[in-house]
Amino acid sequence: MKFFVAYNNGVVAVISEDHAKLYGVCKRGIEDPREAARAALKAGVRIFNFASAERLECRLEDKYILTGTTELLDTLVHLCDHVLDDCGTDDWPGYVPFSNGYESESWDDETCKRELEYRTTLEDVLDAFGDRLAAVRAA
Repeated sequence: MKFFVAYNNGVVAVISEDHAKLYGVCKRGIEDPREAARAALKAGVRIFNFASAERLECRLEDKYILTGTTELLDTLVHLCDHVLDDCGTDDWPGYVPFSNGYESESWDDETCKRELEYRTTLEDVLDAFGDRLAAVRAA
């Protein structure tokens, strides 16, 4: 399966090709990029977010917010024979949740709450990265 990648401030965002297409459908007619991202989120689009192990060691709160480390991303891609494409797509503008600190307490409660909605679950990861990953988890 193909995934698209975007980078910002040390965070790597990854979205499946299918979810990138759905994102494109959701953003039609919406001028504000944040509102387009929220419409896509409400439609079920999942954006996975990774950072270096060093960052997660320094910023403990990120362990509970990001999908995992960039090392985990490498494992997911190689284990399941996926392709990462950093050339982009017209459907997904490369929105990178958690890369600007909107989830931190320094922002207002509503901004924090909206950003935290982008967290993904283990089930989301298994759904996106495939059956081979589920088989490894069960072993």
